[in-house]
Amino acid sequence: MWRYLLLSGVIIFSAVQAPSLFEMVIKERENSKQQEIAQDNARFIALANAQKQTKKTYNSGRQVKLKAGRGGHFYAQVRMNNRPVDVMVDTGATTVAINETTARNLGIRLKSSDFKYTVNTANGTKKAAIAMIDQIQIGNIRIYDVRASISRDTSLSTTLLGMSFLKQLKRFEVSGDTMTMVQ
Repeated sequence: MWRYLLLSGVIIFSAVQAPSLFEMVIKERENSKQQEIAQDNARFIALANAQKQTKKTYNSGRQVKLKAGRGGHFYAQVRMNNRPVDVMVDTGATTVAINETTARNLGIRLKSSDFKYTVNTANGTKKAAIAMIDQIQIGNIRIYDVRASISRDTSLSTTLLGMSFLKQLKRFEVSGDTMTMVQ
C-alpha cells in the first residue's frame, strides 16, 4: 500500500511541477540562444573593427556621378569582389543588401544557420545573414571591407548599395537628378 501512495505522490508532484520545469528549460534554451547571438555579434564587431584599422585606401579624391533613373532612383553597375553587379543606391538601407545567389557569385558561402539575424525591410521583417564584401568598385571609387546583409532569394530581388558603402565615402550628395559620390 505504501508503494502505491508513494508512487501516487511522485506522480502528483511531477504533474504539479512539470509546467514550471518545462518553463525553466525553455527559458534556459532562449537564454543560451541569446548568448550565442550576442557572442556572434561581438565576434563580428571585433572583426569589423580590426578590418577598419587595417583598411586599404587609395583613389583619394575620385568621384562618380549618377543620373536618376526609374522613379527617381539611382542605378549603377558596380564590381563586387571583381564581379559585375547591378545595384540601386539606397540611402535608407543600413547595409549593402544582396541575395543568396549574388552572395554565391561573389564567393560568399553560407549555411542555413547563418540566417539568424532579423532585419526590417520595406517588405517586412525577414531573416538575414551578415558577411563582408572584400571590395566594391563603382567607376574609379574603390571601397574595401564592406558589411553586407544577405537575404533569401525570395526576399530580395534587387541589390541595394546601402550606407555601409556610402558612409565610407568622403561625401555623397544629391542635387536635382544627379547623385555625386566622392572618395
